[in-house]
Amino acid sequence: MTKPKVYLNGRAALTMNGYQADTQVTAMYPEDKAFEYLIAGIGGEVGELQSKYAKYIRDDLDFTQVKEGMKAELGDILWFIAQIAKKLDYNLQSVAEDNTKKLNSRLLRNKISGDGDNR
Repeated sequence: MTKPKVYLNGRAALTMNGYQADTQVTAMYPEDKAFEYLIAGIGGEVGELQSKYAKYIRDDLDFTQVKEGMKAELGDILWFIAQIAKKLDYNLQSVAEDNTKKLNSRLLRNKISGDGDNR
């Protein structure tokens, strides 16, 4: 029998808001410069994701050789997103719901392609 996963704070299931709460345990940065740190930090993590992909292209690697590393970077990016949302007084669930509404609206209006926030 497989043991169920138990996440931080003792939850048996991980939700977006639960994940965001869990990230607070590892949120160690100077509070007086928190927002500056988080905005700069997420850029670094996105850069690491891009770097892993660039090495895949440059070294003509099999994609499976970089996939797990990219997953780890996505996790780091998600951590920063959770922290930034918290600093802005948003929970991840509401951020995800608002984004889904926006994308669904674009789809219904045939505005998925193109650029700009107000399509």
